[in-house]
Parts: sequence; C-alpha cells; structure tokens
Amino acid sequence: MKTILCPNCGQEIAESPCPFCHHPVAIDGPVKGPNKGNLPRYTSESAKPAKLMSDGKHREKKPSSRNSYIWTGLSLIIIGALLIPASLFLFTFTWLTALGIAVLILSFILLALGRTIPKLSPQASALLLETGIDNLATVFEELGVKSKAVYLPSSMTNGKLKVIVPLNSKNSTLKIAKALPQRLIVKYSDSTEDIGLMVTSVGNVAVRMLESKPGPSASGVESALTYLFMGVLGVAGRTEVAVREHHIRVEIHNPHIENRETWSSQSLGSPLASIAASVVAEAWNRPFVITQEERNWRKHSVELKVVG
Repeated sequence: MKTILCPNCGQEIAESPCPFCHHPVAIDGPVKGPNKGNLPRYTSESAKPAKLMSDGKHREKKPSSRNSYIWTGLSLIIIGALLIPASLFLFTFTWLTALGIAVLILSFILLALGRTIPKLSPQASALLLETGIDNLATVFEELGVKSKAVYLPSSMTNGKLKVIVPLNSKNSTLKIAKALPQRLIVKYSDSTEDIGLMVTSVGNVAVRMLESKPGPSASGVESALTYLFMGVLGVAGRTEVAVREHHIRVEIHNPHIENRETWSSQSLGSPLASIAASVVAEAWNRPFVITQEERNWRKHSVELKVVG
C-alpha cells in the first residue's frame, strides 16, 4: 500500500483525509478539500512535516527580537579586530590602523546605543495610554463624575499611590483618618455620603520611576520633576516650584505632550499636572488637589492645594 506523509501533521498515512488531523491529502490524484479546490500532489520526498511537541500540538516558531544596534556593533568589533593586526603586521599601513581604531570606537558607541532602546516603541506606549484614558473617561462619564480628584500619598493607600475621586461633588472637604483599602469604590470617612472612586493616574505610575522619595522642599520636588520630565519621559524641560502656605505652584517649561480634553481630565487633570500632583503629594505626605492649569507653547503652570 502506498503511503505518504501528511503535510499538516507529519504522520505517515495511506488514505485521505488524514485520520489524525482530518486534513485532505492528495494520494493518487487531486482531492477536493473543504475549500472546493484541487490540492497539490504530495510525496514522501516533497512533504515537509510539521514539528510536534510532546503533547501533540504544533510547535510555533517564536519571532526573534533583534537589536540592530547591538548586532551592527558586534560586527564592527570583529572587523576592527581584524583590521588593526593586519595593518600593523601585514600591510604596515598607518591609515588602515586608524580606520580599525575608528571602527572599534564606532562599535562601542553602537553597543551603548543598543542598551538605551526601549522595549516598547513610542507608538505602542501611546496606544496603551490612549486606551487607558478612553476607558477611564467612559467610566467617569457614565457615572457623571465632575468633582476634582485628590492625589493621595502612599501612606494613605497602603503603600501604593492612588487617586480618589469623590462621588459627592457637594462635599469640598476630604478627611481621611486611616489608610484606605485597595478597592475601586471606597468609603473615606464615617459619613454615608463620603464615597469615592479610587483609580490609578498617569502620575501615580510615573512616581514609581523615581529612584528615591523626593524631599518635602521646593528644590527636592524640582529635581524629581525635572528628572522625570527631561531624563526619563522626555516630555518637557526644566521645572520650577514655588511654595506658599497651603498652595504649591509648579511651572513646567517647554512642554511637548498633547493634552486631550476628556471627561476624566476634568477631574484628574492633564498628564503633566497629574505627574506634578503625585510627586508633590508623595514628597509632603499630604493629599493634594489640582485647582488650576494654564498652558501656552512655552510654559505649563499647575496650581496645587493641600486638602484637609
């Protein structure tokens, strides 16, 4: 009996369709499959069996992530390592030795650049950010939330920075006596009307990128915000902080991030204001609310006020 290998599962069969995977196979002539078309004739020499895992499933080849900077740098290291000995001992050309040294220097630069490439592209990061903002705006709009969000320090949220949005917009005071649980809907006082939504903002995630907690001073917050805006995120320039009694003013120079007016931004503020409020709340260990924002092409000003 004539047998061939099934092109789908790789098993040796003598009839069509394959008794293992039910794939139509041409053995003695064209066989009509589910797509009503003629399948090509396979033989044991031309068939390419698929690799199977121990559980019988097909093994899929994972795409390899290649960093072009690192691979180019490694290639230039090999070229430079071959050029320098050849120019010194074989050809005795000075310019060839200089070329080899230049190639080695360029390879080290490329290797250093390869380590700085983020795992996620800016387009993918923007996609995730837009998705989170749209989902949060939908929730706020459905609930009709219009009250200002209060940025809480980690000491009030069991070690994880959060933002609480009171559902009762008439209550302008917020007094938290103990740490709040990590839940979506929380009760932050003894009153039955003091219920709010506890969510995570852009600023809460940005504070986790700081190497240490900023000090409760204008200079400490300026250093932390400048490090985030310029060094890590690259969305703005230097930052100036002014403190007066229970109000703090943050001026962010040369902002270049787009502000979208959504329903949730009325409560949470813009991304830059959210980062500033989160850093200030963590530094002073007090809850803060964004009272005002002003922006032009040169400066973004954020007014913050202590709550409670």
